[in-house]
Amino acid sequence: MALTAETKQLLRDAFDCHRKGCWGKAEPLYQQVLDREPAQPETLHLLGVLKNQMGDPKAGAELIRQAIAIQPVRLEYHNSLGNALRAQGDLRAAAATYEHALSLNPRSVEVLTNLGALMEEGGNLEDASLCYLRALEINPAYGDAHFTLANLLKKVGNFAEAVNHYERAITPGGDYAGEALNNLGTALRYLGRPAEAVERFRRAIKLRPRSFEAHLNLADSLEEAGRLEEAARMYQTAIGFRPDSAVAYSGAAGVMQDQGRAERATATYRKAIELAPDNPVLHSNLLLHLHYDPQPSAQEILDAHHEWAARHGQVPRAKLPGRDRDPDRPLRIGFVSPDFRRHPVGFFLLPVLGCRRREGFEFICYSDVAVPDVTTERLSEGGDRWRSTFSLTDDALTEIILHDGIDILIDLAGHTRRNRLPVFARKCAPVQITWAGYPDTTGLPQMDYLITDRWQTPAGSEKWFVEKILRMPDGYVSYLAPDYTPPAGPSPCAHNGHVTFGCFNRLAKINTETVILWARLLRECNGSRLVLRSHGLGDQAVIRRYKKMFSSEGVDPSRLDLLDACPHQELLAAYRAIDVALDPFPYSGGLTTCEALWMGVPVVTLAGDRLASRHSASHLSNVGLADLVAATPEEYLSIARDLAGGGARLAELRAGLRERVASSPLGNGDLFADNLLALLRNAWRSCV
Repeated sequence: MALTAETKQLLRDAFDCHRKGCWGKAEPLYQQVLDREPAQPETLHLLGVLKNQMGDPKAGAELIRQAIAIQPVRLEYHNSLGNALRAQGDLRAAAATYEHALSLNPRSVEVLTNLGALMEEGGNLEDASLCYLRALEINPAYGDAHFTLANLLKKVGNFAEAVNHYERAITPGGDYAGEALNNLGTALRYLGRPAEAVERFRRAIKLRPRSFEAHLNLADSLEEAGRLEEAARMYQTAIGFRPDSAVAYSGAAGVMQDQGRAERATATYRKAIELAPDNPVLHSNLLLHLHYDPQPSAQEILDAHHEWAARHGQVPRAKLPGRDRDPDRPLRIGFVSPDFRRHPVGFFLLPVLGCRRREGFEFICYSDVAVPDVTTERLSEGGDRWRSTFSLTDDALTEIILHDGIDILIDLAGHTRRNRLPVFARKCAPVQITWAGYPDTTGLPQMDYLITDRWQTPAGSEKWFVEKILRMPDGYVSYLAPDYTPPAGPSPCAHNGHVTFGCFNRLAKINTETVILWARLLRECNGSRLVLRSHGLGDQAVIRRYKKMFSSEGVDPSRLDLLDACPHQELLAAYRAIDVALDPFPYSGGLTTCEALWMGVPVVTLAGDRLASRHSASHLSNVGLADLVAATPEEYLSIARDLAGGGARLAELRAGLRERVASSPLGNGDLFADNLLALLRNAWRSCV
């Protein structure tokens, strides 16, 4: 029976409200149509779709079934029923419904895309991808398929292809334009292209001016691009949209940390934890930051790690498979890290995975790297098995580790970004060890050992760790210089006529106390200069702040060269302009110190009462330069002044420092690997 003109208008009004998102107005209008025409199929269908959108998929499915009973061959009805069944969690019935819809029209790109999304939801990513690609083969301009395929590709870490499909999903006025721009920006961030990400997030904000997610992502990208002042403002904007967002507060704290505002950052991290006390990631962010802040004591830092473990480490233990307890049998060693790349952990691990004498050991690497690089490739060649774990949940990674039958599982991240400590909390291997990636205890009772050395953790410091201490006979790591390292060159003071101090560590390490001591050194060494090079020093507001800090300590800012980060090869070459490297405190340099020494630059360090303040002390002692390790600020100044005034010693060190490192345990990767494997074997014997 044909609808009356008045009823047709009612239906048009209902659909118009529905389309505009005025669901509360649309529902009674649809119902009025059905009161007049109870068997009107299109109204039954549209009201069913609306019910599903409003969170009642069961009622929606029933209405759509009524429409199908009247018109059983309408493809869009079956597609909508599949959507409602999927929303109910009945994936099997939804799949059958989509398949039936495709039997009516195998070239329906909408149904193919929905079926792909259903398969993706069920974990069948390969078939999901085939559905999306089939839809795009039929209609290469179909934005929904580009968008859903891009989301899948981003999920599995294929960011380059994801970028391509997000770009094609963005059409003027398209349903997904704002969300696609937001997701596109995130993919670009993973690819290390923050400036491009900034542009996409700004476009997303133009489409959705009050989008919290877009503002938060823009803030993250600005920080990664080194535009710290803008990032700080954008985090505050995001917090204004969502004052209860722990993630936004944690991001704002990260910028404060990058700016060297340690105390403010600590307070802001604590605010984030107050808002989300059950979030282990945000809590880990605070723990890492405490090592940059000069104020907390070693006891306070230990207590904070105990608190993390109490909140987030109380999980059921995994059921370990049975295994041969022979103390001398071949062992499977698992390394877990997000940093198998151009990163300090990646550089420190190269000598281990590349060691030639490792009979009786099998290396399995669990890599959480988002975008592999040349270092990733080199590391993967050294592992016996390589597992890419970027897209895996903690549960899935746990199952893989258990299946692999790992004997000793080694954490290389601690409380740093993208750590897998929740996996270690499940005790996935008989022996669990943390090493190299974090400057402290993990706090987890399930972590058996921490690998260190006698300089990092001198006798009596065991009380600051939950883990038992395993001390290497020499240093806690070995350094393998990249093959593109330039020659050291002569000491620059010979032709400059003045000494140049330098520090290439993160700005987060250069706090007020460090600046005060360095300023005093500059005042006492006439004509000397200081070069700082770090991410964030391309931001004029940050530059002005550091110049003001030194100026307030009586140092003319013209004696400072404040330089932004640069490519690694260029960074190494920049040491040729430095005479003496100044180590920050309380968080000393690790890889940065090794690189300075390799480039012929002596490093002056202040060894404190915690592991984080003793990295450089280890490296210097390992190469026979323990006389450059100070125990007090006064001694630090004395050592630096003596180096600055001793042109002959600087020249001698410059000429022989690289050879000194190469011939020392620090530069002997084979010796280090042998010692590490012996240490692991002894740990296994203690376990069995």
